[in-house]
Amino acid sequence: MKTPTTGYYSVIQFTPDRSRLESANVGVLLFVPGANYLQTRMSSNNDRIRRFFGDDAPGIKALNTVKRTVEKRIQVESSQLQERTTLEHFLRLFANEIAFSDLRPVRVTNPDVELAQLFDELVGVEITDAEDEQQSTVIVGH
Repeated sequence: MKTPTTGYYSVIQFTPDRSRLESANVGVLLFVPGANYLQTRMSSNNDRIRRFFGDDAPGIKALNTVKRTVEKRIQVESSQLQERTTLEHFLRLFANEIAFSDLRPVRVTNPDVELAQLFDELVGVEITDAEDEQQSTVIVGH
């Protein structure tokens, strides 16, 4: 696709307790109707989520399984989700610890590149605990 077109993205969030309205971004979904494109990208680890919510947060032990299930379900249903309103309805059906933000418009030239950029911007670079400790080290000079 060389001509920019309108696509829509949704932030995929882990919400262990919906009543508290707290969430952590774990992935991004990109939908480009004109290109027949519907893909997700999920975080590969849960270190940031564990630091924020703790190891005992509801749903955290099964989070990787839930993320894979969401990806698979979207992949399987993608041929049925080629209209914005149908996709919006489908995303509202998720009732576990995973929630989707409202679809937001975005200009897309290359869907794969745009998905990677959205992921980097909205979910961020994943830092392991060891890297986090290293970045937190302060060196005091003389």
